[in-house]
Amino acid sequence: PEEMLPRNVSCHIATEDGSRGAHCLVTGILPEFIGWADQLVACGPANMYHPVARQNDSLPAPKPFHISLEERMGCGFGVCCGCSVLTTRGIKKICSDGPVFDYYEVSW
Repeated sequence: PEEMLPRNVSCHIATEDGSRGAHCLVTGILPEFIGWADQLVACGPANMYHPVARQNDSLPAPKPFHISLEERMGCGFGVCCGCSVLTTRGIKKICSDGPVFDYYEVSW
């Protein structure tokens, strides 16, 4: 919740239906903030991450970019390997090794 964030942290929200924050996809507000942000954090569908990464990569000094992967999980404990994802560090299980990963470490 925003009220639990430290005062020096700025949180900007965008919702596709306009129910909260800006009425657009997050990629719509990103150009306004990406220049001064110290890092990028995103949660949503995987196809949303690529436009964010392209904007980040266009910066003189790209920011750290962490994503929360959404995946159906058979067991949720790392036993079934149903939520495995290939990364630069090998195969990782979203349920037990994540769900947050560095975007640039995930093999797309």
